[in-house]
Amino acid sequence: MSVDSAIRPRLIACGAVLLALAMVPAIVDAAGEQSPDQQVLAVVPDPSAAAAPPLGSSSQQSTLVPHAVAAVPAPAATPVPSVAPALPGNSLLGPSIAPANPGASYPTLLGVVDKILDGLGPGCCPDLRNRPMSGGRCLCDSQDLYAPPTEYAPNFIGDLQGPGAYVLYSGNPAFAKYVPVPIAAGDGNFKISDNDNPIPTSRLFFDYNHYTNALQDTTPLGKINYDRYTLGVEQVLFWDTASVELRLPIAQGLISDLSPSEAAGAAFGNIPVVFKQIVWSDVDTFLSAGLAVVTPTAPEAVIHTPDLLTYVVRNESVHLEPFLGLLFKPDPRAFIEGFLQADFVANGDAVFQNVGGTLTKLGVYQDQTSLSLDLKAGYWIYRGPEAGFVTGIAPSVELHYTTTLQNTDTAGPVTNPFNHTDVLDLTSGLHVELSRGTDLTAGMSIPLKPAGGDRPYDSAVIVQLNQRY
Repeated sequence: MSVDSAIRPRLIACGAVLLALAMVPAIVDAAGEQSPDQQVLAVVPDPSAAAAPPLGSSSQQSTLVPHAVAAVPAPAATPVPSVAPALPGNSLLGPSIAPANPGASYPTLLGVVDKILDGLGPGCCPDLRNRPMSGGRCLCDSQDLYAPPTEYAPNFIGDLQGPGAYVLYSGNPAFAKYVPVPIAAGDGNFKISDNDNPIPTSRLFFDYNHYTNALQDTTPLGKINYDRYTLGVEQVLFWDTASVELRLPIAQGLISDLSPSEAAGAAFGNIPVVFKQIVWSDVDTFLSAGLAVVTPTAPEAVIHTPDLLTYVVRNESVHLEPFLGLLFKPDPRAFIEGFLQADFVANGDAVFQNVGGTLTKLGVYQDQTSLSLDLKAGYWIYRGPEAGFVTGIAPSVELHYTTTLQNTDTAGPVTNPFNHTDVLDLTSGLHVELSRGTDLTAGMSIPLKPAGGDRPYDSAVIVQLNQRY
């Protein structure tokens, strides 16, 4: 055999290998021009096969095996969590909670309509435009059903607006005093800033409010204290974007059947029913609107004066109280909340005088329209959802302003002797978030006005317990 015949097969094999290597970039470029729906396949040689030369080949042939072309892995789908994971707890004050889907923004009402039209889609709970529902939680959001939603912030602590109507207790100039009309034992009108939040939340709650010298210089016994106990429930609706709330206040103050010998007593108050709806939200801002309807469920007031006159004030007014709520979270720990509320009375309270067992109507007293502005700011100094029993601590401060928008009405001896009132109260407190959805709040409120109708009490101690579910 000649030398050319021995070398020629090897040269042909080497040329074929070099030609294949030269064609690899062109093949890869052609594959890159395919449509995104087509999958790029790359052949990866078996390592075991590369280690052992095939039968019939020499050691020289095995050294000419081309380098393997690296496989192009398909891009992995990144799952979108329904609840943003907690940030590492490297902060001196404890771990933080990251907001969900930064940059997401949607009008909630339109989102609900879209979801109704498009169907609920996959998953264990509906969401609006790929964003977790505001105020609620599903099992797919977290293994802990009681974990607070990402946008959670503590409720307002609140203050007390105070009664709006007074009755002239005696016509004797030496003893002339006005007494608050003891409907619901002196319970004031409902305010949305009393243990409430701009975000709809399913919860059971209990409030205790103790007000020192709440009935200013009015009764024959002088100033007396006032206590209010409130049981309530709030239930979310429409995929957690709205809620309905019901409260049952019980007041300990002026007795509804007031006489010179007996002033203190207890009674059920007027029951408010509240509807709240988120109307717009962003990643760190939530705007809600709603309406509270306060029903006249408290007993009527019967006032026996030292002049042996008896007046009866029927509890018949229905209060309509529209409001706007705002929650702003500049970072995962800080929160700013606000409420703007108006109080309109749909009808008045009839006033009678009892003369010899016969009731003579003296007129109808119409409560004054009022406007309230409430602001709250706080900061989570500790936040540890997985810490155990205590999962969060946040101090807060609130400013409450209430003013009347019209002059007082008069029906017989019933009027507001202060006429126009401007109440300005400062409230501060501490919110403690416990495990399994329990929130405990303690606070104190102090009026900033010196005296008269602008100072409904000297000081107040407030305790609130909320159980989210």
